[in-house]
Amino acid sequence: MPEGDKGVLYMPRSLADVAAERGIEPEVLDGQLTPLRQRLLGVRQQRPRPLLDTKILSGWNGLMIDAYAYGSEVLGDEAYQATARQAAAFVWQRLRDGDTRLQRSFRDGVVGHDAFQDDYAFLARGLLSLYRATHDPSYLGQAEQLVANMDRLFWDDGDGGYFMTDRSERLIALSKHPYDGAIASGNSEAANVLVELAAITGREGYRTKAQQTLRAFAGAMSRNAGGFARMVLAVHYNLHGYDAAAVVPKASRTPLAELLAGLAPAGTGGVAPLLNSGDFVRAEAFVSVDSLLPGGSFEVAARLVVASGWHINANPASYDFLIPTTLEVVSDLPVETVRIDYPPAHIFRPAFADDSVSVYTDTAIVQATLRLGVAADPVSSHRLSLTLLFQACNDVQCLASTQVTLPVKAAGAGGSFW
Repeated sequence: MPEGDKGVLYMPRSLADVAAERGIEPEVLDGQLTPLRQRLLGVRQQRPRPLLDTKILSGWNGLMIDAYAYGSEVLGDEAYQATARQAAAFVWQRLRDGDTRLQRSFRDGVVGHDAFQDDYAFLARGLLSLYRATHDPSYLGQAEQLVANMDRLFWDDGDGGYFMTDRSERLIALSKHPYDGAIASGNSEAANVLVELAAITGREGYRTKAQQTLRAFAGAMSRNAGGFARMVLAVHYNLHGYDAAAVVPKASRTPLAELLAGLAPAGTGGVAPLLNSGDFVRAEAFVSVDSLLPGGSFEVAARLVVASGWHINANPASYDFLIPTTLEVVSDLPVETVRIDYPPAHIFRPAFADDSVSVYTDTAIVQATLRLGVAADPVSSHRLSLTLLFQACNDVQCLASTQVTLPVKAAGAGGSFW
């Protein structure tokens, strides 16, 4: 197993096999290797050690506490419950500044940095799970204390929802993070915590706060439900109830649009319907000739006009999960596609990717050269149609792709782009 120019010591066979081959007991062979291992350890200790991330985060421990508490509840495993209790006690005792502020990290006895909003939400989630698993009222009290401080420090009185950072900090701008990624957002988790607290305590103040949080992001949820998986779950709990005595909430098959409509204030008619890429792109198709002649070549083109603030993915797309803009010819005629020319792409760096992506903005024209088969009869070009597949994105989201079929018209009608 070479590594660099020195290699790594490697035992391809077990100690028992080598001992049997030599006719000795494995314990004897292991004893012979002991001084060699000690010499190797001495050499290894002279090498630079790899860096270790040993900090303890309050929010991430809240997620872990939630998992262990839930595991103990489902499986009846006392060891899981003990782990959750121990972690909760450590965070509550060592990662708080008095009774008012949660701290974000602990390392080598040093506590540092005021916690962010998601730390409060995640730890409250873990404590509520412990309360549900143990019925110990102290955990409920701790969760309520965290939520009260979260409201005081991060709540947006104007639009609802929670800021990521303390409102009193002197920052250029206060931001909210509603989207769920590898872990839930602080607003999504806060909404779930508030709904569960309302179910447990019966206090309408928690339910009101939860509804205000959900209403603040209802429009974004309706446009991109996939980016709000955890928050959509809170919508479900809010509208259909949460059985505080059960492990899982009450079941429902209510469509998302109906769930979101329940968040709209009375008289508004609900939130807007789910959007797709076709809502932000207008397309039309052209052909360079009126009649198609046997064996003759001609050109077709599609013009896409993209709404301001939006773009469509270039062809080829920059990532596998992005859908490239694609043109296809639709016809029952023996038409051969000679070539398709996609326009030069612009470079754009969205918030959801680490690298830049290739996109089309404003107006994009895709052209194709076609040829009618030599054995075909002359025919009107109106027998042709073009199919376009495209996906519209903005700085924070990509919508569901849209495929449209467009009849062609002569280039001279309605304006030529050649």
